[in-house]
Amino acid sequence: MNSSEKVRNLIPIEKGNKWVVFTICLVSLGLDNLNVSGGISSTISIQKAFNTTSTNSTWVISSYALTLGSFILIFGKLADILGPHNIFLFGTCIMSLFSLICAVIDNSIIALIVFRALQGIGGSTLVPSCVALTAAYFGHDLELMKLANKCFLFALTGSFGGGMLIGGAFALTNLGYKSFFYFVFALSFTCSVLLFFLIIPVSKHDQTRLRDLNYGGVLILVVGLLLIILGLTEGGHNWRQPAAYVTLPVGLLLVLSVFLFETVYIRRYRIKHDNGSTIDVENGPMTIAGSPLTKVESKIEALPISYSESKDIETPGDSPNDSELSTDWRLTMNYLFPPECAKIPNFFIFLLLIIAYYIMLTVNLTGLFQYHQFVEHNSPIIAALKIFSIPVGLFISVVLYKESLVVKLGTKWYMIFCGSLALGSSIWFSRVNFRDPNSFYKYEMVSLAINGFSVNYFFNVFLNSVMASTPMHLQGSVAGIYFTAGEVGISIGDAIFTSVVGELSVAVTLEEKEALHKRMINGLYVSVAACAIVFLVSLFTADTDSTKARAEAKEKANK
Repeated sequence: MNSSEKVRNLIPIEKGNKWVVFTICLVSLGLDNLNVSGGISSTISIQKAFNTTSTNSTWVISSYALTLGSFILIFGKLADILGPHNIFLFGTCIMSLFSLICAVIDNSIIALIVFRALQGIGGSTLVPSCVALTAAYFGHDLELMKLANKCFLFALTGSFGGGMLIGGAFALTNLGYKSFFYFVFALSFTCSVLLFFLIIPVSKHDQTRLRDLNYGGVLILVVGLLLIILGLTEGGHNWRQPAAYVTLPVGLLLVLSVFLFETVYIRRYRIKHDNGSTIDVENGPMTIAGSPLTKVESKIEALPISYSESKDIETPGDSPNDSELSTDWRLTMNYLFPPECAKIPNFFIFLLLIIAYYIMLTVNLTGLFQYHQFVEHNSPIIAALKIFSIPVGLFISVVLYKESLVVKLGTKWYMIFCGSLALGSSIWFSRVNFRDPNSFYKYEMVSLAINGFSVNYFFNVFLNSVMASTPMHLQGSVAGIYFTAGEVGISIGDAIFTSVVGELSVAVTLEEKEALHKRMINGLYVSVAACAIVFLVSLFTADTDSTKARAEAKEKANK
């Protein structure tokens, strides 16, 4: 045992409390969206501190989102291979280090943008590894899992509004935006130290090995996602520049090439190698989208839904074809896009929904915050308070959510209900008007709460439906795929809103206010369009029973 292990073992693992660890993890998880929304409310402070344009200052936010969205999927996969506790602890340490560096930068906005990008890499580890930790800690008990999911969602989505408020408050201090980064450093450093001693390890899945990771695919995928998000970010300012119309299609092509390489070439090679054979399991041969699972894939899929190592499943090392399996990387390579995902109910439907919901949430938060600042001349803290109804709605939905009602109504009708609430509330607050002194009370206070309510209800169904049907050894990977899609949704929403609204500056005269008001309202219609997409996609949702799915998972794990 080395010295670091001795220090960590000062508190015995068997005496660890999962809820204490989980609470610290939720505080750390909130730092992800806190960095995004807090950066938004600190934009004017950054612009003044560096005497730069609004376009340059927004890159402090965009650079974080750029790496955050590009690395989530990769770290989700690494959480499945190396253990989610290791990845989560690594992420909090990275977040802490680069938050401090961002706080001490004085004269170069380029340096701030670069280190914000590095901070985003730390942020990208948190969501997928926390999803996997939640399932590993509480997946054995249905009621505990429901409670844990509620806490997870409040930390994840509530931090959007909380970040706006905290960032706006710190922007008014003498240190300005720097005080926000000092706050993030202090919080992330404290969580890192506590988790170093307290975090409860999760056993690694015995069929996933780091050496079998698709490293070439990882590199291409990261570059592709970086180019996609960069193209969307630059396109928001000017779609006619090469940074937008070149990087976006190239990035899409790179991501598609990795997806097709795994789902077409590797899958066909494995099926051909096995001559279409499958492994017999309790319910007969397994198939993915009409194609039989190959020998290696079937063994992994047949494992109990638990991170605990299973001794009853034959591993490649025990197979008669061990020499062939160990020398041909195409037979042992770990998928970045696991074919088992196609078996998850509503997998592709929820993929589209999560993109649309993130577009809506991004436009609502940034659009209304900027409206109150640039049109109504509100301070950052007042502007943040005016949109605080969204996190209030998020909190109410966490408290009132009842899974029994979802089972009774059906997933499809519940998704239609959520989509209807989102669409109606978006139309409602798009009527905001600076000329009316009671505009906030008429058009925002209640409608924003309803909007936040609909968002969190969607995520409740998502966690208790899709993730309940996801095997334990794929929790990180699937969460990585979904939240990568969410980050792309944020980039799409920001790009379209920015291109509609254009360059922002504080409107002084009545004429300028009216012109900017019109542009801002046009930008808010992007949210209405995203809600319409949510409603239409919800019509194709298939009903699922997450309680039954978790019961089956528990029964399978106990065998």
